[in-house]
Amino acid sequence: MAYIGATAGSTWAALIHGHASFYAAMGMVCFLATCSNTPLAGIIMSMELFGAEVGTYSSIVCVIGYLIVGHKSIYPTQVLKISKTPSICMKEDCEIGLGGEFKINNSRKNILGKVMELDKLEFVEEVGSDNGQLTMDN
Repeated sequence: MAYIGATAGSTWAALIHGHASFYAAMGMVCFLATCSNTPLAGIIMSMELFGAEVGTYSSIVCVIGYLIVGHKSIYPTQVLKISKTPSICMKEDCEIGLGGEFKINNSRKNILGKVMELDKLEFVEEVGSDNGQLTMDN
């Protein structure tokens, strides 16, 4: 896993003309922390390996990776204590591998519900009119 993350970081550095060793280090730490679903371990590991100066940068990449990966992990016996977002309904206080499928909570109270509500909107253009209007598709 460390090799994949370092290669991805190094490739990103080549694309944006950045410092290859810095991006390789951040890619390695971010990939390890994201796959194991443990951002704090990744942040601490990066500061031990590469110095305290990279702590801020590794915090950013590890937290972003943690939020993007959702409730997946390479460790199926990892226990899910709380959900990362109210948009996803999943069993809590059980192992991730035994938690089953998660369901998307599309209530209007969270951002995902609002996006799904906007997805139901349909743009209708009246014939002979310069202005279109939005209607709700039921």
